[in-house]
Amino acid sequence: MWARSTAALLATLPVIAAPLGCSDNDCTDGCEDAFVLTVKTKDNTLPRGEYTLDVSLDGDEIHCAYSRTGEPETDSGYSYIDCDWRVSIVVHPTIECTQAMEGSSTSTSCNEVPGLFTRVVTFRGTPRRVDVTERRDGVLLGERSFAPQYETHDDSCGGSCTGDSQEWTLE
Repeated sequence: MWARSTAALLATLPVIAAPLGCSDNDCTDGCEDAFVLTVKTKDNTLPRGEYTLDVSLDGDEIHCAYSRTGEPETDSGYSYIDCDWRVSIVVHPTIECTQAMEGSSTSTSCNEVPGLFTRVVTFRGTPRRVDVTERRDGVLLGERSFAPQYETHDDSCGGSCTGDSQEWTLE
């Protein structure tokens, strides 16, 4: 259980950090308000195919289509899809972490799991209602409505952003 929850958290952190914060080295851009949705399947696979993500942000419709070839677009194994200025998707390998205790110290080791993937969808702004429908090769994978519960977070640049992060497991 710990390994799964840590993997979900670690998989989401890089994406949450990007829209919700900034680095100490670059405080000119500040941070962005966002709702971040981690999308998984029960077995964490992401078969090849033509995917569509239809989104309604407070009634404003956005259609996103992308192909999943099975090959990563970058050396890190990440794929980046910009659907619209308000919606972006990052596909990355699933990471599992294990914790070991030796005496009074604890160590954590995290590794990619070959063949398993997670998608993180970032919705910029603070929509009150987010309706999402996903299909692969025209077949419905899932649809769900979200009502984000935003919290304000301070960033390292002295500003603050409003954000929420939720997980969605497709059937």
